[in-house]
Amino acid sequence: MATGERTGTLALVAAVLAACLLSLFTGCGSAPQVDGQDRQILVSLATAISARNPDWLAANERLVEQRKAQGQLSDPAYRALTQIITQARAGQWSEAETAILALRDGQEPSAEDRQSTTERRLDHVGRTLGEGRGR
Repeated sequence: MATGERTGTLALVAAVLAACLLSLFTGCGSAPQVDGQDRQILVSLATAISARNPDWLAANERLVEQRKAQGQLSDPAYRALTQIITQARAGQWSEAETAILALRDGQEPSAEDRQSTTERRLDHVGRTLGEGRGR
């Protein structure tokens, strides 16, 4: 097998693996949901991966393990996050970045998120988003 063919085959295998990983998040249902208080982990992990920073990755891994030990992460969210961390640790930064962004973008607003949005103050008058402009 020529070097060019081997490179093409490896690229195809990597693309198929990335597609399979994405299907875990978007397949039959939706992405595993991460509770609101732990969604900052998604942002922090995405930053560590996009920066390709092993120290930040390790810090996020410790945080994920800590939150799981405290019972704060669901099993599906924990599995998704640890799979992404494992990919990044293996040097598959691009694939891990694709996966963490898919997981982040697959999060649905919680009831708490919706409530917070409707109560958000729009200006100094004290009007909230749910009240409208015409008075």
